[in-house]
Amino acid sequence: MLVVSGWAASYALELMAPDLPGKFFWVRVRWLFISTLTTSWMLFVFEYVGRGNLISRRLLALLSIEPLVMVIMAWANRLQGGLIYQDITLDPNQALPHLALSYGLWFFFHVAYSYTLMFVGTYWLLRALLQLSLIHISEPTRLLSIS
Repeated sequence: MLVVSGWAASYALELMAPDLPGKFFWVRVRWLFISTLTTSWMLFVFEYVGRGNLISRRLLALLSIEPLVMVIMAWANRLQGGLIYQDITLDPNQALPHLALSYGLWFFFHVAYSYTLMFVGTYWLLRALLQLSLIHISEPTRLLSIS
C-alpha cells in the first residue's frame, strides 16, 4: 500500500507542477515507487501463500537490481541517451499542462520485466487458490481480482 500511495502522491504532485522541470522532477520521483511495485507484489504473494522460504537474500539482491537501475536511469535520463524517455515536452492541447513522453528501449524492458513479475506472483496466488477448499477461497479470490 505504501508503494501505491507514493506512486499516486507523486503523480498528483506532477499534475500540480506548473512547468516542465517541475513535472519531470515528479516523474522521476514516481519511478522510486513504480520500479518497486511488482517486486513488492511478488514478495507479498510468496509470504501470503506460505512460500516465504523461497525469499532468500540472494533473491532479494537479484530482484533489487532492475528497480535500482531503473531509478538511476530515470534520474540520469539525459546522461544515458534517452533509454527511458526519448522526448519530454508539455502537451499544448490539454486544458492543464500535461507531459507528453515518448519512451525509449529501457522503458519497454522495464514493462516486460514488471509483467513477468506480476505473472509469477499471480501464478503462485492462483496455485494456492486452487489448493484451498471452497470455504477458505474468498480472501485469495479478492487479492487475485485486484491484481
